[in-house]
Amino acid sequence: MSHSQYEPHEPAKSRVEQATDIGHQTLDQATEAATVVRDTVKEHPITTLALVGGVALAIGALWKLRRSSKLSHADTLMERLSDLQQHLPKKWRV
Repeated sequence: MSHSQYEPHEPAKSRVEQATDIGHQTLDQATEAATVVRDTVKEHPITTLALVGGVALAIGALWKLRRSSKLSHADTLMERLSDLQQHLPKKWRV
């Protein structure tokens, strides 16, 4: 077997190298972002707490709103079922 038979694997090697480079770039960017966040938290701790609290409050409000809309939908369904019972023959009613 000659060395030329292994040439098709070269593009795969370059893809691996490209993926490795992209991984290193991503890690560098994530490290840089973490450093910025760390420095911001150190410089403005009260603002950071207020921001985190506001986000938590918003998420909680959205969760509660979504949950209450599901409950109201269930109530509407129960009302429909009770209305349906009135239209059933008397022997079928509970």
